[in-house]
Amino acid sequence: MRCSLTEHILPLKEPLVTAMGPIARRLVWVVAIEDDVGRVGLGEAAPLPVFGGEDPPTCAEILNQALPLLSDDVVLGWTERGRPDAAIGRLEHLFAHAPCARSAVEGALIDLLAQRRGESLAEVLAGGPALEQVPVNCLIAGTIPDIEAQVERALAAGFRTFKLKVGGDVFADGKRLQVLRSLIGPDARIRIDGNGAWDLEQARFFLTTARDSAVEFCEQPLREHDLEGMATLRKSGGVALAVDEGIRQPTDVARVAAAQAADIIVLKPMF
Repeated sequence: MRCSLTEHILPLKEPLVTAMGPIARRLVWVVAIEDDVGRVGLGEAAPLPVFGGEDPPTCAEILNQALPLLSDDVVLGWTERGRPDAAIGRLEHLFAHAPCARSAVEGALIDLLAQRRGESLAEVLAGGPALEQVPVNCLIAGTIPDIEAQVERALAAGFRTFKLKVGGDVFADGKRLQVLRSLIGPDARIRIDGNGAWDLEQARFFLTTARDSAVEFCEQPLREHDLEGMATLRKSGGVALAVDEGIRQPTDVARVAAAQAADIIVLKPMF
């Protein structure tokens, strides 16, 4: 068995404007695990610490420490049993604070498992038959001219659900939301994502005005730890709330549910 790690710097076609600042490129590490007959499982780590997870130098350091510890018997035994904890468990001391690195190694192992079973990766993750197509939304960000150009391309590509990055000035964001709705018509769906940038009063004001634009849900309007504020905002009604940055580990789901702080949970395995 052989393991390798390669680094890639991927510039975005257009900078992604978020409440945390613009993102112009992504630094990505690809983990490759090759078994005894030449099958290669691939996994990816793309750390983005402003949204959660370790910083890039830590991610690279952890991966370089972890891969030599993946012995033949651990990897091949795990792919026979189909349980990631058998291979990952002995590395838990490394991955405890490095979710991106962990996701890369798990991804490579699961990819290898799928190949050994003769199944698609989707079938392994689903635990059975998988959909051939999965609906996705189109991410929209930037100024009004940016939005107009992005929507034109997205509509031409067949998108009918749009996620607008908000979290700045509530009046400017309100205008951007109105423009988006006017461009896509009344039947397409809109979701908005605040990335935790607003306080309670800003979020309450914006979501009250957003009702006219028929927003499906608002993702992480308040800071990730403000479950009390999220619960208060949710009681205001009008727009469903989703938690994203507020979910870092499985126990966070129970905390959010107990606080009645959200209607929807957004899961990002890498973070």
